[in-house]
Amino acid sequence: MQAQDVGTVPPWAAVAGSAALVGMAVVAVGLRARLRRREEERALLAEVAQVVGDARELRPMLAEVLERTVAALRAQAGAMCIRHNDGSHVAVAHQMPVDEAEELLRLLGKAEPMCAGEAIQVVRIGPSAPPGLRQKGIAATISIPLIHQGQQLGTMCIALPKDRPIPPSRLDVLASVGRLVALGIARARLAEESEQNLMRLTALRDVDMAVSTTLELRPTLRILLEHIRRLEGIVGAAVTLVDSSTRLQTLAEQSGLDALLENAGGWAALDYLGEQVLQAQSAVSLSGLGARRDIPALRTVAEAGIQTYWGFPLIAGNQVIGVLSVFARTGRGFDRALHTFLTALSGQAAAAIQNAQLYNKVTEQLNQLQAARELLAQNEKLSLIGELVSGVAHELNNPLTTVLGYAQMLEEEAQAPQMKEDLRQITEAALRARTIVQGLLSVVRKHEPRREWVDVNRPVQEVLQLKAYQLHMDNIAVETELDPNLPKILADAHQLHQVFLNLVNNAHQAMTRAHGRGTLTVRTCLLADRTVRVEIADDGPGIPPGLQHRIFEPFFTTKRDGTGLGLSIAEGIVRQHGGSISFESQQGQGCRFFVDLPVAVAAEALPEVEEEGELPPVAPARILVVEDEPAVADFIAKALQRAGHTVWCATNGQEALSMLADERPDLIISDIKMPSMRGDQFFMELQVLYPDLVPRVLFVTGDVADQRTVGFLEETGQPRLVKPFGADELRRMVARMLR
Repeated sequence: MQAQDVGTVPPWAAVAGSAALVGMAVVAVGLRARLRRREEERALLAEVAQVVGDARELRPMLAEVLERTVAALRAQAGAMCIRHNDGSHVAVAHQMPVDEAEELLRLLGKAEPMCAGEAIQVVRIGPSAPPGLRQKGIAATISIPLIHQGQQLGTMCIALPKDRPIPPSRLDVLASVGRLVALGIARARLAEESEQNLMRLTALRDVDMAVSTTLELRPTLRILLEHIRRLEGIVGAAVTLVDSSTRLQTLAEQSGLDALLENAGGWAALDYLGEQVLQAQSAVSLSGLGARRDIPALRTVAEAGIQTYWGFPLIAGNQVIGVLSVFARTGRGFDRALHTFLTALSGQAAAAIQNAQLYNKVTEQLNQLQAARELLAQNEKLSLIGELVSGVAHELNNPLTTVLGYAQMLEEEAQAPQMKEDLRQITEAALRARTIVQGLLSVVRKHEPRREWVDVNRPVQEVLQLKAYQLHMDNIAVETELDPNLPKILADAHQLHQVFLNLVNNAHQAMTRAHGRGTLTVRTCLLADRTVRVEIADDGPGIPPGLQHRIFEPFFTTKRDGTGLGLSIAEGIVRQHGGSISFESQQGQGCRFFVDLPVAVAAEALPEVEEEGELPPVAPARILVVEDEPAVADFIAKALQRAGHTVWCATNGQEALSMLADERPDLIISDIKMPSMRGDQFFMELQVLYPDLVPRVLFVTGDVADQRTVGFLEETGQPRLVKPFGADELRRMVARMLR
């Protein structure tokens, strides 16, 4: 028997020892793996806790948590979705498009992208999964509910490349991640809700301050609508006013709806939606507008991507005065807090509108009162100007009479053609000056309306001659088409002059303010219904459509220095003549006014007007000239002496009475405004001392703007010759009186 070596290890023992060592190594590896996994899980929880704790905005927080979770699990991709109380949701994804992520969430949650239960689920993706998910190699998903205080807020899904078992500890960690994310969502919602409440309170405060501090409507509505546009998902808002009688809506202010209102479809949609509110007499909420293409008025809204509409009636004194319309791009459901906020804003909008309407009414009344005061002041000023013009005209008419008279007499004697032409130029210049002075006098003259047979072309021409210089200096070209064959009408020539001057002034000012030049067109014609038409047209900016119905209103004006009475007075004058005044205007294309005056049928034939031509033969007569202006008296004497008459002169009425004591004339020509004894006083003395001479008195005067002079001439009915006049005009009048 051989002795056994005590120090030798049996083979089976070595094998057993090796196995033990391997087992211990395996255990050690497993322990290290579990320790590493636990470390990764603790690190993931710490990272998620830090991300959630530091987060200020919801979407970035969700995205970062998802990214870290996918990386920690070495997963394929991930997606997360949370749901708001109003039905909307926020979705984020990692390593996959958002649309595929939403498809994955819907697949897991069936009807909604939410978990079916409250526990973590590992779901295997079968053959029926969408092709996009299978192509990415996704075999399974971990569905993690996001629950806070028993309420499921959303779902986080982690896509795995293969269906592998997940250790319970990792599922516990993911559940903890879900709770942390849910806590972060709740905190973010609370912060968002607090921010929204603060923003809404700020909006209510700002609008309330605007309503309290300003009575202007548009600035207040602009503040209100801008605050509404700051709300999440709101595209724009508008306020429309409602006419109480016609129920028509007009836009008062809008914000964010420029693109929608660029075409008629947008206006039709706003009107249609506002009408729904007016019919309901309460708040209206319409969703899914993008699918309502069957309603023509809503097609433009659908094309603009607007999904939701809220409308609120603006009520003041139990009457709907407007509509607040709010448009949202997302299909938001009912939000009680938002509805309460918008209802409060609609009340403030109604208060702003009511305040503005009251303010406008008071302002309009104050403006009318101010205009009346200014009109009184203007009348006083015109009265003073009239007195000034009367005096100036009298002083001008005397030298003009001398210039015109001597020029005509020299022209009669001149032999050389060039001399005749030069004298004719002087005569025409004097006649033009006379027309200008007469035009000034007709503007300031105050008199009772007096109907006489009038050629309408005459006051038209007087106005154009009066305005000729101003129109020329302002680069206004004048085109006239005056019918020379117009029948005369019964009218007050001075009132017609006032009408035409007002229309020409308005056209002149419109063209000058618009572009500093223009063309004034004046036409007269006889219409088929025996109506004389005067058309005054300009190529100015035209009358805005919104103002055309008001231009004849008293005190309504768009001019800073206007009284608003010109056109109303013109309309009144034309109506008193049995006519009408109308206009045609397109904005940017000028304006045309039409004055239509009826042609009256005369009860008796018009007195024949003596045709110009050869002077009728008149026997030589003795004529007394009473005139304080030596040059005028000398001209009258010489003109009549050349016609064969005997003339002697007196400088005032007192001197003329002394002369009459010695010799009786056949005719007396007397001025009215003279020193010592005026012409009217002289006439009164004649009525007492020499009544037989009264029918033989011819008055000449240049002071036809003076009320005393005008009243005296109209009361006595004596023949008159208005200065300035020429030699031929004087001789014809004298010949007519001596017949």
